[in-house]
Amino acid sequence: MFCFVPAKQSKTVGAHLLKENKTMAKIVILGSSPAAVKAVQELRAADDESEIVMFAFDGFYPYRRELFFSFLSKEIKEEQLLYQPREFYENHRLQIILNR
Repeated sequence: MFCFVPAKQSKTVGAHLLKENKTMAKIVILGSSPAAVKAVQELRAADDESEIVMFAFDGFYPYRRELFFSFLSKEIKEEQLLYQPREFYENHRLQIILNR
């Protein structure tokens, strides 16, 4: 089964769908916004088995856009720019597709 849930609706719609349908096998999240990161957390909390794929259209792991200038001016390191460390995505078994 394939289900598309916009990231901004993931908490209310996605978690509800997962509770109603235990056979979900693949979840696709389009974008890498803060809402997408929250979607991963909520969806994984509701379902530990389904495959989750995130398409990061800008080619980067989800990052804090408000800190981008600080990163460019070398005030902070790349790790500080990310919403979650890369290990978060590995631990939540999330496949991130970059540069598509």
